[in-house]
Amino acid sequence: MTIKSFQNSFENQKGSKKLFYKILCLVAIIFSLLIIYLVFANHKSKGLLFLAVWLLILGTYGLFELRKHYKLTYYENNYSEELNIKNTISLIQNIAKGKYTQNENSFEFIYQKSWWRMDYKVNIFAGEKIIAINAEGRGSSDSGFIDFGASKKTEQRIMNLLMKNASR
Repeated sequence: MTIKSFQNSFENQKGSKKLFYKILCLVAIIFSLLIIYLVFANHKSKGLLFLAVWLLILGTYGLFELRKHYKLTYYENNYSEELNIKNTISLIQNIAKGKYTQNENSFEFIYQKSWWRMDYKVNIFAGEKIIAINAEGRGSSDSGFIDFGASKKTEQRIMNLLMKNASR
């Protein structure tokens, strides 16, 4: 599998989720603007204003977060594809929660740093002189995307472990 085909399959896999969350954020923003209008035009309770501002902030932050959440992060190295695959398999066997799936040089597994923390669905592509990774928080029902940077920190943690494993 090439990096381009991995990118395409990843985009196709996440496209409907991304669209759903964009619509959800836009609905939250429109609903908050409607509440703000009703509060000021009809002199409704000012307590609703707090809810409206909260929804507006949440919807706006969600739209900005979506731009980077369903993207692959790339790390270039000087290793061959075989060595990258070998190091990735070795790491996954040490950190994966349960079984992992492998499709040529792409991997998917569940990662959980400790039992009380949220687990992440991790996709890794190991190619010639490049590794692509994406970690997505699963939560209790595989939902949500606003995690305040926890997914990107998990990606970085796994990549650091992978580079440390490769240097041995």
